[in-house]
Amino acid sequence: MLGATPVSNPDYKFRIWYPTMVAFEAATYSLEMKAPEIGNTENRARNQTQHRTRAGNTMVYDRGINLNETKKLKFNAITDLERSELLVFLEAVQWGATRLRMSDYKGTEYIVRINSTRIEYTDTGFMNRNDPTADVVLWDFDLDILDLTNTDDNVGGAPPMSSALGLHLTDFNDPHNPQVSISLDIADGAKVVESFNARDWKAVSWLIVAEKNAKRLFSIVSAEHNGYGTTDATLVTTPTVETLGDTSGASAEITFTVVISGAGASQIMTLKAATTVDGYTIRARRTKL
Repeated sequence: MLGATPVSNPDYKFRIWYPTMVAFEAATYSLEMKAPEIGNTENRARNQTQHRTRAGNTMVYDRGINLNETKKLKFNAITDLERSELLVFLEAVQWGATRLRMSDYKGTEYIVRINSTRIEYTDTGFMNRNDPTADVVLWDFDLDILDLTNTDDNVGGAPPMSSALGLHLTDFNDPHNPQVSISLDIADGAKVVESFNARDWKAVSWLIVAEKNAKRLFSIVSAEHNGYGTTDATLVTTPTVETLGDTSGASAEITFTVVISGAGASQIMTLKAATTVDGYTIRARRTKL
């Protein structure tokens, strides 16, 4: 209608952030950008373990969930600024090594991991409808994610297993708790290696390898907090660092700390590492109790 006040379109946004236990506004790392297109592809796969005996019997253990539920999000006409911000975010959260919370254009939230090992961008040319004299590069690309929303990883890991078989299959088949790997330099200070929900777990040990050229540290870092039930933790024990192997004095150049932050269901326990020498790579995998 001529002369009518135009109605603005509702926000069409894609949000993703870390850690998963906090609101978007309280996130350590967060990203908001134009949402992906509607009609993205989705793949699901069921994992099973099968064993056939000489007698011809077949034993199948079915975990009852879709372990590999992936979504391919198709982003179209993304500005160069948002593309750059996405790269910074993915680097900060270590790509697929970190569990993230995602909100789609409807505001529905998911627990996800980034499944893409790389992103290929298509330059769609210069376009700016508001100001034709200003050139803005727009990009198309896809982003693969692993949806953890309906799995036990939604709350930070699998629940206690009732049998050794169940525990073994959880450890062997679970693709959602991969090895964490970060680079570490002096300028990073105490850099986050990994975080997890303190409410669900009381104690943890990390198996760690730190490497720089011929230098290598192989160690176990263990810590616990004093929280219980629904009572928040107020203290984390000084981590115990057990050196299993030390080549060329690597242990003297790296310091590990464990801290706790937040409150309630959003309270997290975090392993950090600092170094006095540039160029280390830290790889870690945790066991929680």
